[in-house]
Amino acid sequence: MKRKLFFMMVSIFVTGLLFGQENSSTVSPEIEKTIKKEINYMDRSPLFIPKDPLVAGLFSITCPGLGQIYCQRPMRGVTYFASEMGCFILASALAGTKNVEYTWTATDENGEEKELTTTETINKWDELSGLERAGVVGLIMGGVGIHIWNIMDAYHLAQDHNQRLSWLGNVDLQLGFKNDNPGLKLETSKTF
Repeated sequence: MKRKLFFMMVSIFVTGLLFGQENSSTVSPEIEKTIKKEINYMDRSPLFIPKDPLVAGLFSITCPGLGQIYCQRPMRGVTYFASEMGCFILASALAGTKNVEYTWTATDENGEEKELTTTETINKWDELSGLERAGVVGLIMGGVGIHIWNIMDAYHLAQDHNQRLSWLGNVDLQLGFKNDNPGLKLETSKTF
């Protein structure tokens, strides 16, 4: 399909140069649709930099949503970050700790009554019912599941990004030696 698209584009270009006009009837609607889709993608994505799927996955391991932002999908990244953090924050609010203040009066040696207070931090987990505990565990497992999905999504987004850019070809600039003379080598390649 890509080979046909490339040769069709070249033939249209050559025909336009030779005859001074484009003959759009030679392009099938399917190919025209594919070209328009790729051009629309190019307009939305100003940088044509390949993304490394491993780096995207590592970014998402480090911080949820960072891999999606690296792949130029910031709203998707913010959504992953907010949903994962929401799960963990809600779970910690339900099963975290709370401060309890105790107040009592005591009589000292002179017969004076004094009010004494103390604050103690207790674990709310012990006070939760079985259903509430299941909810907390479910939220934690949901957060872990979202994190794993986030990593896989970042990896696949980078692969998809590179696949969309694959029709541009590869450009490689190297500094090398030929016959013991230093030189600059510009290499382009296109795979069909």
